[in-house]
Amino acid sequence: MRIRFSSVASLLLLLPWGLALQAQTTADFFNDTVLQDVRLTMAPADWQSLHDKYMENGYYPCDFQWNGITLPRTGIRSRGTQSRSPIKPSIGLDFGKYVSSQRFLGLKTLILRNLNQDASMMRERLAEATFAKLGLPHSREAHARLFVNGEYVGVYLLVEAIDARFLQTQLGDDTGYLYDYTLRSNFRFDYLGPDPATYVPAIFDPKTHSDDPDTAGLIEMFRLVNQSPDAEFYRLVSPVVDLDDFVAHAAAEQALAQWDGLLGVSGMNNFYLYRWGPTRQALFLVWDQDGAFDSIERSVWEGTDANILLRRALTVPRLRKLYTDTLRSTAGVFGGQDGWLEREVNRIDAQIHDAVVADPVRLCRMPDGIGPCPLDEYTRSIAFLRGFAHDRATLILKELGPETAPGPVSLAPGCITNVASGGMPVTAGSLARINATLPVTTTSHATAYPLPTVLDSVSVSTSAGLAPLLEVGPKGIVFLVPPALSCAPQPVHVTVGESDSNTIMADVMPTAGGIFGFTHAQGLLVTTAAPAAPGEIVVAYATGVWPGSTASPPKTVQMFVGGVPANVLWMGTAPGLVGVEQFNFVVPATTVSGDVPVVLTLDSEPGTAFPLCVGPGGGSL
Repeated sequence: MRIRFSSVASLLLLLPWGLALQAQTTADFFNDTVLQDVRLTMAPADWQSLHDKYMENGYYPCDFQWNGITLPRTGIRSRGTQSRSPIKPSIGLDFGKYVSSQRFLGLKTLILRNLNQDASMMRERLAEATFAKLGLPHSREAHARLFVNGEYVGVYLLVEAIDARFLQTQLGDDTGYLYDYTLRSNFRFDYLGPDPATYVPAIFDPKTHSDDPDTAGLIEMFRLVNQSPDAEFYRLVSPVVDLDDFVAHAAAEQALAQWDGLLGVSGMNNFYLYRWGPTRQALFLVWDQDGAFDSIERSVWEGTDANILLRRALTVPRLRKLYTDTLRSTAGVFGGQDGWLEREVNRIDAQIHDAVVADPVRLCRMPDGIGPCPLDEYTRSIAFLRGFAHDRATLILKELGPETAPGPVSLAPGCITNVASGGMPVTAGSLARINATLPVTTTSHATAYPLPTVLDSVSVSTSAGLAPLLEVGPKGIVFLVPPALSCAPQPVHVTVGESDSNTIMADVMPTAGGIFGFTHAQGLLVTTAAPAAPGEIVVAYATGVWPGSTASPPKTVQMFVGGVPANVLWMGTAPGLVGVEQFNFVVPATTVSGDVPVVLTLDSEPGTAFPLCVGPGGGSL
């Protein structure tokens, strides 16, 4: 039976609270609140050969173990460029190398960084976490202790690889062209002529469509960036380059004082380029950030004139404002003394310190090159990061100067969240909230369909136009994420009257499911007084489980109740409710009494857990 709520407002009264996930997922594996343990078992001769032939890419078989999961015959090889080491190898794992269908929690590949260029062992992780808080694409990461044949071999960083699965789960499209950028000295988005061999694979190594990497399209992109007339630059280049993403990405790296990124001192470096399948528009994906946190005093304008794409983009007033807004947003994320960045440095230090001390092959960059890393070098590096956290935000804001005519609304990074879960990211077609202080005294609601795009003189602008609004009040805005938005970082700003807020990037992904709550089949809410019963049919209401532009639910949507797959009898758009998904399911017969976490997944990527109250002999009253 499909149950209708009387109004959207009744859904919003069901306030969720979180529970830890019980089913093991990639979210558990990349859970950075704990120090993970990864164990490999392989022939000792192969482990020695991997050290001896560390400059080669040959694979060896091993058994991979994590948290009770074992994957036999996993491929292991030495990997990296400057990070390759005969002492502490940087490792690439391919779970499907010898058994093509084999996956680990849906992952085909995994990277274990040896962190041998960073005495603190945390710069990469801090930088990626900053990108996450800014709503920019990023790889999930967590520290781990690595054991090989039962022996502890050191601290490593677990890194989500940028591959076809990453493209599908993070961007919702894996049909396009992915290139791994290969460092070329002094390359700054130059047009190098029409010869395809100059670009592929010399600079852009194709990771998908390797037999047909669309070099012509890549060359045309560089030609347009370099040769478009100034007056036509934005019109001609924006269809082939996601300029918002590039500008925000560059600003984030500048705030992080990254010397070896998009605006690297020796040219562009450390990124993947993805050209979407449907549009071929290029998106930049951050990679290998151990060059971040180079200097507290590094100017946010250093290298901006040298990079051709950024120099031309900053002549567009809207993009220049996005650049400075992102710098201010990143300074806000850092937070100064006792702010988020300093707390993260202290948290990670407490998490990995003992493992770093015990690391038998601790390495870092020393004056004469990479070599054994004294413990006091680790301590000095941590102290530097604390100093960076204290002072960097103040220096960024001082260099930018005061804002020109700031608007009445200020948006903080991460303020755009799923209405049901309260978490980032959001999904196209879902209900979302902007948590911000607005200069209005009362709360206004939409009263009819189609939803208005202006309420109480307030509107929300996105790259897909004005967003439909459900509610505007002193503490924020509830809106429908436009279904046409692509799964990518999307610029958003709020207008009140004739004044605009700053622009921030919203993290839009293929799934970010949050559950509002549950009803019995008769329509009554599931509560402590009226719990669900094992074997009962229950209805869940959610938002953001799949992109709203999808006409019907993808076949890869699953529900887990207490870690057990549930039998979903029907799922689809909730009748009469915009942006809401409905799931009629059977509570598994083995479900125990209590608050049981329910999780909805798309392509094995979990949304936020929500508690279902289950009781013996439950059921509706």
